[in-house]
Amino acid sequence: MPKATLGLDIETKMINVPDTNYSVELYLYDCSGKDFYRGLVVKLVGNDASYP
Repeated sequence: MPKATLGLDIETKMINVPDTNYSVELYLYDCSGKDFYRGLVVKLVGNDASYP
């Protein structure tokens, strides 16, 4: 069973771009579904966040 998110979880991962010397850092934000955290989400990722 999946673990419920309480507040905000942030994960990062380095991904190498195939056939190049480049890499990118991926940030994953997992936010609680409660409206209490909506302002925090907007501050972190802007108004473009997919937030129901």
